[in-house]
Amino acid sequence: MSRSQEWKARRDWVIQARKDRASQILRSNDIDVLSETKYSLVVRINCHTVEYFPFTGGFTGKGITSGKGLKNLLALKK
Repeated sequence: MSRSQEWKARRDWVIQARKDRASQILRSNDIDVLSETKYSLVVRINCHTVEYFPFTGGFTGKGITSGKGLKNLLALKK
């Protein structure tokens, strides 16, 4: 069963709002956003490229532990 168009429109709106907020928080912590896809933000932390998914809060990348939450992502910087 497929999701409704209304659900998809709301998801896209929520994702964009969360990406904007996450970008703001990351930049205020001196972390540059390298690129932005439809569903994620790609950032560089400690020489590792990390992909952050604002809809679920998850992040993943080679050489780091995967996890959830923007606070945990910011903790990797230290």
